[in-house]
Amino acid sequence: MSLSKTDQAILLLTAHFSGAKRASVSPLTPTEYGRFSRWLLDSGFRPDDLVDRYDSVTEIWLNPKSKMPSQRLKDLLGRGAAMGIALDKWSNAGIWVMTRADAGYPQRLKNKLRSDAPPVLFGVGNQKSLDSGGIAIVGSPIPRMSHTPGLSQNLGLGKGKTLSLAGLKVLTPR
Repeated sequence: MSLSKTDQAILLLTAHFSGAKRASVSPLTPTEYGRFSRWLLDSGFRPDDLVDRYDSVTEIWLNPKSKMPSQRLKDLLGRGAAMGIALDKWSNAGIWVMTRADAGYPQRLKNKLRSDAPPVLFGVGNQKSLDSGGIAIVGSPIPRMSHTPGLSQNLGLGKGKTLSLAGLKVLTPR
């Protein structure tokens, strides 16, 4: 999986990597990243400048609210090896990664959520269908009853089939 420097910077700042040492630094939350990316743009920088010109960026970073000291940013950006391992693992599993900087990122999310749109999306399947809408079915609309095993699953599948036949894209976690 090949990512641009911008995508790499966003992923390093915001993603959790399994197997990585639990450091005292935690990735930026979507809200933190939204505010930081807004500051970057307003200051004439892009996320990839953190890779190429880290010192230039952080020397003017004022760290509002004291939640993102430059050392935290540096520690997050220093997780390149963990990111590389994770990217290989995800790629081998057929999982794609998309950041807000990608041209294919769903415009509907950007328009609706603005700077609160998730910085990174992970998925399987056709990325091109992301912006065309759909409905997500996560679990069953009724609780599972012990005397009717599989009933709630079958109701969920039935609703999914009905929605699909009506022309809606049905998104599921499975």
